[in-house]
Amino acid sequence: MKRKLDENLGRSARDELAGGGHEVATVPGAIARQRSRRPFVGRAHRAAYNCDVADLTLQTLIEFRGEMREFRDETRKALAQHDHRLNLLTEQMRDQSHRLAQLETHMAALLATMPHVHTRIDELAARLATVEARLAELS
Repeated sequence: MKRKLDENLGRSARDELAGGGHEVATVPGAIARQRSRRPFVGRAHRAAYNCDVADLTLQTLIEFRGEMREFRDETRKALAQHDHRLNLLTEQMRDQSHRLAQLETHMAALLATMPHVHTRIDELAARLATVEARLAELS
């Protein structure tokens, strides 16, 4: 078996594997097995690792909690400010709409009197024509 190992792996790779190193052997013509860089510890190590990850996640969430609270407060203030501005604009638009409605009412009243104005102008033009005709006869 040692002879096959020598043929497939070569001297330096055999030395590394025999020495218990965790280096990966590059082997021409054979499939090299990669050894894990972390030694196998077992279930206890995995459970401790999972607890460390959970603790790290919890610690990160606790650290970010204050920042997120500040961010929410700033966002709340900004939205309240914009909401106030929007309410002011809405009020101004209502005022303008009310003024426009009043203006339309007044314009409708003025336009309703226009036919009377036109008839009066026509009557005045007719009277002026008769007065001019009388003056022309007298002179």
